[in-house]
Amino acid sequence: MRIWIIAISVLWSVCTVAQTRYFDAAPQLDDNKLAIEFNTELYASSNAISNQFLYGFISGGKISSSTQEMMLKNTSHKNRLGLDFNTGFSVHLKPDNQNKITYHFGVHDRQHANASFSGNAFKLLIDGNKQFAGEEIDMSDFSFSMLRYQQIRAGISWKYKPGKSFHLSASFLNGEQYQSAQMDYLTLYSSAYGDEIRFNGGGAIYQTDPENKGFAKSNGYGASIDIQHDWELALGQSQNGRLSVALNDIGFIAFDGNSRKQEIDTLYSFKGTQLGNVILPFDTSYTFIGPDSVADDILQKKDTTGYNVMLPGWFRVNLYQQFERFDVKAGFQARFNASQKPYFYVESKYFLNEKWKLGGILGAGGYSNFNIGTSVEYSTDKITLQALSQHLESVVVPSRLGGLNLQIRAIVKI
Repeated sequence: MRIWIIAISVLWSVCTVAQTRYFDAAPQLDDNKLAIEFNTELYASSNAISNQFLYGFISGGKISSSTQEMMLKNTSHKNRLGLDFNTGFSVHLKPDNQNKITYHFGVHDRQHANASFSGNAFKLLIDGNKQFAGEEIDMSDFSFSMLRYQQIRAGISWKYKPGKSFHLSASFLNGEQYQSAQMDYLTLYSSAYGDEIRFNGGGAIYQTDPENKGFAKSNGYGASIDIQHDWELALGQSQNGRLSVALNDIGFIAFDGNSRKQEIDTLYSFKGTQLGNVILPFDTSYTFIGPDSVADDILQKKDTTGYNVMLPGWFRVNLYQQFERFDVKAGFQARFNASQKPYFYVESKYFLNEKWKLGGILGAGGYSNFNIGTSVEYSTDKITLQALSQHLESVVVPSRLGGLNLQIRAIVKI
């Protein structure tokens, strides 16, 4: 357990999506025939883990008791944590003889981590098992997954009728790394005198070949598609609108036969004298790295086998409306195969002049409970630069809230 929390924390501190949360899927090509786009996104958010706790955890500094108490107050029966770190580039081409068609090609590096854990599991991680002396605590429905892959994408945008356009892309995926743990049921009992501990759990642990690690290493291959439809809404000469509905990252990766699977289905009991404070029995000794005798008791079945993993896909709906001096975008996002809750947001940008826009964002749901953000955009006929931060509230109040986000996008039109 601790090694997985450390892995999440490292990603949180250094971690970037080809499909960003707010930017449009592709730039509009009017008089220009070619556009080159670079984008990157760092996203990390949780409804339970605060920024201040993570800063101390990562740096090895002291985490004050007040920070821990405040964070424990924020925990609920079910808690969630999500991270995305993705970066890449795309090329958009409009042929000379095809004004209604635009072709797209892109290469991206994608990373995603997702965790779901109970309040009891989090309390055990923070304060150990002494607080539960004489009790059996339920930590069921614990899950953690971490996925990294590279994506080569090709697509087409077709304006098939006035005011209506359809976007379709297909991607080849290289599965670099995958780790996951899923506990369907998990209980821990500590006696009141510290002379007995009992662990009861059932689930599975998956891991790609630990000997085949590194950037762009291949442990499997897959495919995905992206589909989007736009309806233009025109209220006047300078009041353009658009309704967009999209499905993104709908696909899978088939990891090869060198991948590992460990099944857990056991009741483990130990009687001794004054065990003291222990941690959840999910350290590196419970993976393929250096198993010990206790792990041999708990991990009942170990296989080297291939398996398929579904991507954390998206369903998105957003409505955009431009006015003379500002624009407004309202949207809804739901994510498959992840613990993220449905997310609703409103973004508005004020036109400072012909080149500069300054915006604000207000959202609810997702991995956190709410977010406040800001954006800035510089645009000319040839260059567009955009930057956005979604979680300013967690920077302002790091002791209570957890969230980091930075999105950067650059477009050069030729």
